[in-house]
Amino acid sequence: MRYLAATGWLNFRARAMVISVGCAQLGIDWQRAGQFLASRFVDYDPGIHWRQVQMQAGLTGISLPRLYNPIKQGHDHDPLGRFTRRYMPELTHVPDGFLQKPWKWPQSLLGQKYPKPIIDITTATKEARLHLWTHHKTKSYSDLSGEVMKKHGARRPNQNRHGTESKTNAQNTQLNFDL
Repeated sequence: MRYLAATGWLNFRARAMVISVGCAQLGIDWQRAGQFLASRFVDYDPGIHWRQVQMQAGLTGISLPRLYNPIKQGHDHDPLGRFTRRYMPELTHVPDGFLQKPWKWPQSLLGQKYPKPIIDITTATKEARLHLWTHHKTKSYSDLSGEVMKKHGARRPNQNRHGTESKTNAQNTQLNFDL
């Protein structure tokens, strides 16, 4: 979030993680989270942004919910801690092994113990997964998901948006340009 404040931009994975953690693990309303991010993105495009917010919040009905763990993402995508240390300078001297969990570092050079996270990400992720999958298994969700998929999902070649055969194959043929 400090990087977003400094630059007005996040890459796709960071955007997905922010929405996932914000909505699923922290319980922030997807519209509120989406509006907050929209007001800060320098490349805000409503046609892309809101679809992604809904998808990452697990609301589209055609995508499996994604639940990101920011600690794992830090280990996987910033193994040397360069990004983390640049945007969290108070962690500059934290050893690599504690960088993604600085509250566990017993010999804090920060002058005080680093604050604990506001949630236990493992517990919150388990609870979010249970909630999302319980909701996704309901008949009403399944029916709505089927309607969304029928209208907007991938179709076999020769099928139109209503799921019936197209009159001509030409309607579904992609144009190719030999350059």
